[in-house]
Amino acid sequence: METTNYHQYKEGGNSIRSIEKVLYQVLKPILEYAKSNGAIQKLPQITIPNRPKRNQRKRKVKSASEKLVLLYNAITTRYQNDPFYRALFLFAFHGRRWGEIKTLHWTSIDFKHGKYTIEAQCNKIGEDQEYFLPIDIQLALQEMQIDKDGLVFKSPKTGKMLDSPRRQLAKLKDDTGIEELTMHYFRHLLATALSEYGAAAPVMSAALGHTRSDTVDLYYRSANHLKGSQDAIAQLEKIVSLQHHKFS
Repeated sequence: METTNYHQYKEGGNSIRSIEKVLYQVLKPILEYAKSNGAIQKLPQITIPNRPKRNQRKRKVKSASEKLVLLYNAITTRYQNDPFYRALFLFAFHGRRWGEIKTLHWTSIDFKHGKYTIEAQCNKIGEDQEYFLPIDIQLALQEMQIDKDGLVFKSPKTGKMLDSPRRQLAKLKDDTGIEELTMHYFRHLLATALSEYGAAAPVMSAALGHTRSDTVDLYYRSANHLKGSQDAIAQLEKIVSLQHHKFS
């Protein structure tokens, strides 16, 4: 009997993910009212009972550290004079999902304290998540000569939410030779590279936006536990620096 993949699963013609998103959008005002009145402590995650499980093994990336550096250099070189796409792809480089990037608002960027917020309705766990804002992204955002209001990454043509940047991804594929590159591949690359350098599961979990470190262990952890845990951004900088010297 043919097995139905998770992403193919439909309920009444809609995907489970779409149903959850609509449910959250409908229930969010009610839940926020309940939270403001002390009836609940935090906004709960909306899930579908008996939801089909995903495949429990994600593909690890070979030579992840080398590819990570290739990708970082390609982003910073190709988009040296284009802070819009430099910032966009650096967010992906640091572990953000495409759905989180395209819905990011300027009001969620806190330059003063060097952090940004992915709002509850734009992530998978249903609660606001704060992340450190790396200096390279800060600089790119500050260089952007646009009206810093509403969405950060508006479509240059329509002024509305940006579609998937397929053309720009194709250019990065050519620059790096990473044919399998997608917006989600950035996360696989980041997780595997951090694992190769021995980053602790909680650090990796924080970088990827998971609430449980065992999720990261299940999907990505390799046997190469060479170094102690460090801050995810500092670890990335270390990887880039080491790989740069290795190949220079």
